[in-house]
Amino acid sequence: MRSLLAILSFLTLALGLSNAGCTVADEHVRDVAPFASAVDERTVHGDTQFTEVERLAAERALTAWSVFTRGRVRLSMRWDMDSTNYMDLPPPILYRVTPSAETGTMGGHTLGSTIWWVPDTCRDLQACMMHEVGHMLGLEHFEGVSGQVMSARNPSHVFGVLDYRECARVGVCREIRPDVTTVTVTVDPAIPRIDPKPPGW
Repeated sequence: MRSLLAILSFLTLALGLSNAGCTVADEHVRDVAPFASAVDERTVHGDTQFTEVERLAAERALTAWSVFTRGRVRLSMRWDMDSTNYMDLPPPILYRVTPSAETGTMGGHTLGSTIWWVPDTCRDLQACMMHEVGHMLGLEHFEGVSGQVMSARNPSHVFGVLDYRECARVGVCREIRPDVTTVTVTVDPAIPRIDPKPPGW
């Protein structure tokens, strides 16, 4: 019974301290939370019908997303999907599709974690694949805007400001933008001020 009372007393004291001046630590925990949040790791099962050039472009696209999200999304590729196992592999899955009346001029189509890529209609293979991976991660198109990975027409293989905003909107990018640096300068009031002009000026 005494040990139970001792534990209750300790908890009461700890709770009292947390309410009486430990809120700063609470704020720091919230500040650190985005950096400590879980990493989204996925292995994409790729169609064995892709050429070596197409495979390289797809692998570069996955790496680009990992870098852009600062490691929040880690995507790897396994070229192991064929006609014998495509029903057994877990998503995400990347199919190679040939151009047809149904695909038109589209570079690909994504539904959930399944990507149908039409590399024969892509002017920039890596850009097409980066665009489709963006859809797999939940990002939407930018209509009437060019020069972005998620542009509806002629996507870029270089991420832009709108890509970052859309990435943050869907919760994939939660950290400070990689090209923004925040510097905090603290001046000690105890340091005497030095006048830059010599006496008599």
